[in-house]
Amino acid sequence: MEMDARMLLTVGGIIVSIASAAAIVRQQLATVIRELKEMKLDYEARLRDLDKRTDRQEVAIDLNAQKTSVLSGLCRPISSTNPAEKSRVFPLWLEPTKPESHT
Repeated sequence: MEMDARMLLTVGGIIVSIASAAAIVRQQLATVIRELKEMKLDYEARLRDLDKRTDRQEVAIDLNAQKTSVLSGLCRPISSTNPAEKSRVFPLWLEPTKPESHT
């Protein structure tokens, strides 16, 4: 098999084309990898922000539930027969006195 100049030039051109295509692919792949890393960092930052917002909302919900519980306890009618209920609102020195009957 005889290789003339034309055949060597063709084989050389094919090798150069393959090498340049490989270099272009390597460069494009590096660009895509860099962009994916940047997207990952962006998504992580967004998730951290959402997590912080969720935590603040949960704290606000718990605080409002506690406030509602306290207010509903304060607004609940006091049973006149249960002394523990009276002391919950009126300390002993402020407890309303019953009018004395003069008979």
